[in-house]
Amino acid sequence: MRLFQSADVLVLTGLTKSQLREWTGRGRRELLHPDVEPDGPGRHALFSWQTVLVLRVLLVLHRDFAAEVGAWAPAAQQLRGRLEHLPFFNLWRLRAVFPSTTHVILTENIAEVGAGGIVVPLEPHLEALATQLSLPRPDQLPLFPTMAVTR
Repeated sequence: MRLFQSADVLVLTGLTKSQLREWTGRGRRELLHPDVEPDGPGRHALFSWQTVLVLRVLLVLHRDFAAEVGAWAPAAQQLRGRLEHLPFFNLWRLRAVFPSTTHVILTENIAEVGAGGIVVPLEPHLEALATQLSLPRPDQLPLFPTMAVTR
């Protein structure tokens, strides 16, 4: 599994340094914890793609819906937990539906959710991560098979 340093997370999420520090730092809001905590001088916090995805979703809630991110910490942590064992390619058609600040539903069919809530499609966020990770879209087949080249 590839882990990202803070500088990469800033590029992938669009967060500012202070937002990332505030949302993931020790002794601050701690909405989400880094996957690998910094441990002493010269040791950086490291983030998995799942955590980066949740940070991107939180930024959408904050920027587009003027949500106070501190209130959304339980839903963000629940989303992070649900992403833990799901393969990257299985998420493309899913949407994160937030019926409240404490609950999240991952679904393809919004109609099955019922009461409603804030809906955040995951595809644009996965597209950004796939580009960084050099992964093809799930509906895109490789153009040429891999082959060895010798001189």
